[in-house]
Amino acid sequence: MEWVEQDRPWVGTEVPCDAIDHQLFRASTVVTIGDGRKASFWKSSWLFGRAPMDIAPGLYRLAWRKNRKVREELQDQSWTRGLWRMSTVEEMADFVTLWDQIAWRWTANASYSSK
Repeated sequence: MEWVEQDRPWVGTEVPCDAIDHQLFRASTVVTIGDGRKASFWKSSWLFGRAPMDIAPGLYRLAWRKNRKVREELQDQSWTRGLWRMSTVEEMADFVTLWDQIAWRWTANASYSSK
């Protein structure tokens, strides 16, 4: 979060929120991506209503650039920089989870079957 309205008296002060406040905000909101210039890649709830840092906290710890926007990180897959340091099966599974998913809208479980 950042204070950006220059005519406000709080500009230049720290945001009065702690980690729990941020987690509550992420759990309570869904971010819809437009051009990706405003939403934080790791910290905004834009991926199926969840923030990537909550889906894959191990990868968030490995990520080099934690404050970049969605647009910046998806360009040339730059969100993967720093993840070459993955060393556990859990981190690798989280990596796969963050990749694109296709859901079949005509079944309750979102899976396609030829039955």
